[in-house]
Amino acid sequence: MTIHDHNFPVEMQDLKTADDIRIPNNLGRAVVRTDTDEVLGIHGKRYELIPHDDVCNAVMDAVKRTGISNDWTSNIELSQNGARMRGEILFDNMIVEPIKDDHIKFRIQFYNSYDGAWSVQIACDALRLWCLNGCTTADAVFRTWQKHTYALNVSAYTKQIANGMNTFWDNKDQW
Repeated sequence: MTIHDHNFPVEMQDLKTADDIRIPNNLGRAVVRTDTDEVLGIHGKRYELIPHDDVCNAVMDAVKRTGISNDWTSNIELSQNGARMRGEILFDNMIVEPIKDDHIKFRIQFYNSYDGAWSVQIACDALRLWCLNGCTTADAVFRTWQKHTYALNVSAYTKQIANGMNTFWDNKDQW
């Protein structure tokens, strides 16, 4: 899946009953994927739509602003017809080798959903590469959750990702 697959149009729309009676917005609104007219989620009055593209751009911008590395690969996966998005950035030159042929890479994961399954999440961790399916540390070196009731703060993500990377390197003896 390419990075552009997550960038499809969505909007909040009012709800109606089967008899075409309008449901007040304070009771609920629908997140609709407008290119397919599919309802991806129903939310209350405090929900703020945060598009997948905004989350991806915020994380990518934060990574670039940190200046920690230009040698990374990213992957973005969608599920539930686009209602859920999971992204991953692996830093190919940020590797700890605690013993010969035991490689641990710095990784950033990020999530968003339109169906209420996930808040906006960003996590930095250490991905151990000694087995084909990967193995992570028990604790993330950084993790944040943000409800869909606030605007994204890219400058905060920049600092948090940089702190996560520093924690990754500071703990290399533990790996």
